[in-house]
Amino acid sequence: MKITRERMLMVSCLILIIATSVLFLMGFLCFDGFGPIIVFLSSLAICVFSVKGIQEYHFRNKTKHPKFMFFIMRIVLRIKNNPRKIKQLLETVGVRENMKILDYGCGIGSYSIEAAKIIGKSGIVIGVDIDKNMLKTLEKRMKPSGATNIKPLLINSLEDVEDRDFDFILLIDALQLLEDKTGIIDSLLGRLSTNGKLLIKFEHFNKNEINSLLNSCSCSDKKLIYKSYWLLSN
Repeated sequence: MKITRERMLMVSCLILIIATSVLFLMGFLCFDGFGPIIVFLSSLAICVFSVKGIQEYHFRNKTKHPKFMFFIMRIVLRIKNNPRKIKQLLETVGVRENMKILDYGCGIGSYSIEAAKIIGKSGIVIGVDIDKNMLKTLEKRMKPSGATNIKPLLINSLEDVEDRDFDFILLIDALQLLEDKTGIIDSLLGRLSTNGKLLIKFEHFNKNEINSLLNSCSCSDKKLIYKSYWLLSN
């Protein structure tokens, strides 16, 4: 059997997951006080970094996530994305009723769902992703959450999105996985309506990288909202 980088990543990740499970069990059996908590947090961190590595590989190579990896990643994303904080953020940046929103790289739809609740039935959120498993999870979450005004869309690139004139575009935890970062920012800015806004979360970027990207894109206005969240407009 040919050993590829993908297989090596999958095997390494599986080993790490088994190791974290063992560490987690040992923490409760062998330690007192803060021992179990420290071991649990260490185990969780290893799992998160393992998932991130596999996620980035498959995103760059436009291949499917292994099912066991997607299951774990889905759990991590549900824990990571707090609905109350997401809703508060979206309201702070100006998401309102009746808006037309694009969630580019929507994943399992944590931001799409909260945005859909805010804009109401007369608005629409188009949630796009290259991974159909992500979109399937979003579809399953829509009805129980009451966010039925979401249109999930499987894409290969931005060109597959026909709609334009968006009031808001969300680019959350996805920019680091894209190759032409400046190009995608400019392309998304070009899809905005008059007075439209682009909200970007710069995940895994240092300050110099963020400044370089913001200076190289064609936005006329940029504003730091909260930590790594920036609001851009034409």
